[in-house]
Amino acid sequence: MNKKITYFAIVIFVTLIVLLLSKTFVVNLILKHKAENKFSIHGLEMLHDGKVHVITIGTGSPEPDLKIAQSCTGIICNGEFIILDAGSGSARKAEALGLPVKNLTGIFISHFHSDHILDIAAWINISWVAGRHDSLFVFGFPGIDDIVNGFNQTLKLDAQYRFENMKSTATGFAYGIPRIYPTPVGNSMPLIYTSPKGLKVFAFNVSHEPVLPAVGYRVEIGGKVIVYSGDTKKDDRMIVHANNADILIHESYNQNYMLQALQYGESLDPQKQDIYLLEQAKNTSRYHCDPKEAAAIAESAGVKHLVYTHIIPSVGTDMKRFFLKNYYLKGVKHIYHGQVDLAEDGMQISL
Repeated sequence: MNKKITYFAIVIFVTLIVLLLSKTFVVNLILKHKAENKFSIHGLEMLHDGKVHVITIGTGSPEPDLKIAQSCTGIICNGEFIILDAGSGSARKAEALGLPVKNLTGIFISHFHSDHILDIAAWINISWVAGRHDSLFVFGFPGIDDIVNGFNQTLKLDAQYRFENMKSTATGFAYGIPRIYPTPVGNSMPLIYTSPKGLKVFAFNVSHEPVLPAVGYRVEIGGKVIVYSGDTKKDDRMIVHANNADILIHESYNQNYMLQALQYGESLDPQKQDIYLLEQAKNTSRYHCDPKEAAAIAESAGVKHLVYTHIIPSVGTDMKRFFLKNYYLKGVKHIYHGQVDLAEDGMQISL
């Protein structure tokens, strides 16, 4: 018995010595890996491989979550990189995902709720700091100019400081340029942007009252069609706007899931209840779309792939998501017979 204890002690001692001696090696290995990741050019293959890449950069809502960014979807193809909405946390998430942020050319805003616009400044800033040498346009209906110009004013001193330090890119590119398009009329879907490389963006009205206007987008590039609902309650106009789309990225508010969450919230000790948040949560259901309602739209429109985003309530990540995902999507496959995904930050679909 004593010999076994002695052998065990020797093994532990030798192991500790090896770990101490190899510590520098391990640290250098980690630093090398981080440097390679930090100083490499990201996303070149995605930009030039001829495919259309759709990335759900941020899939959350106003509900706080340490691991989930707010609304933002990226589309990359033929040297183009645009995003649809710019929710909080989405810019840094894009950097962490290794997306080609310096190649960003367009931001398209669906409406002016804070969880869709707060990272406009961050996208302007990180893309410029990363080496963007082209103008960055921020598209929206009237009002987008006030928002972008406000963010530009916020970034003014930072741009001056960074230019003094870098002097590698003109300060003129440190700001976003607002591009105002007329609010779509009725059920129309006007073309609001065409790039020299063939990317087309159409805007259409959605139902997100009392938020007016609120739009969705139809993007056509490389022979593929991606439709983004923005925030909306069930709106049958989506059937026309998403007709034969390769991907429909639709907001999602699970009514049953939220009702159950509200019941738990109302059962809390009154001294612990946040009455304001409970009331706010009750009111949000009237201007959002249940997963089964979005499934019916996708089925009627002949959509090939339905992707849920802006997920309310959150299904979280890791083990929480494992247990809640199927519950959240319950009943969807009985309505829609194409491919279905409950998006998570960083999910990529290539067409």
